[in-house]
Amino acid sequence: EVIDATMKMVNGNLGVRDSRRLTNVLTLFQ
Repeated sequence: EVIDATMKMVNGNLGVRDSRRLTNVLTLFQ
């Protein structure tokens, strides 16, 4: 799921909901 969100961000198709999800996931890893 993290890879999918990262690919979307690279493709410039990352939505607000996906960006929030990615932020939450990255916070868990810190």
